[in-house]
Amino acid sequence: GAFHVSKIEDLIPELQGRFPITVELDSLTKEDFVNILSNTENSLPMQYGALLAVDNINLKFTAEAIDEIASIAVMQNESHENIGARRLHSIMENLLEDISFNATGEHPLIDVVVDKQYVLDHLDKLIKQHDLTPYPLAFAVICQKDKQHKETQQMHTNRIIRKLSANIAKKR
Repeated sequence: GAFHVSKIEDLIPELQGRFPITVELDSLTKEDFVNILSNTENSLPMQYGALLAVDNINLKFTAEAIDEIASIAVMQNESHENIGARRLHSIMENLLEDISFNATGEHPLIDVVVDKQYVLDHLDKLIKQHDLTPYPLAFAVICQKDKQHKETQQMHTNRIIRKLSANIAKKR
């Protein structure tokens, strides 16, 4: 190539950014996602915990939940566009959507533990998000399971809302 004798850094600064550089990166693994979720200074679980703490919700994630979130992120990146660690933002938003929109802050402190079952219940739609329309029988089965999933998710949401309402009633 053009730079087998010299390096790009040898050029004047005005020209350094003008040459296209192609770099091939490996996809993030499940271990990478677990590391990002648990070992970074301002990890997403810590950010969501701080965000919901304003609304009197003490949010905690179990190790199994973080492991499951990492698995789903890998699966989503493999089956859809691979957007790397940015995938975690959309997954966390979907996971905590009910809690985020139902938290009013008008109640005493509530402990919410996100475990593996909670992740599976709330992200079931992402897990099963494959195009099965060419296969009518399989599509019908998925539609039936999606109905059951919505009922389970609604049950969890109602439980959280009842807990919040009971705490608000106690406060008054």
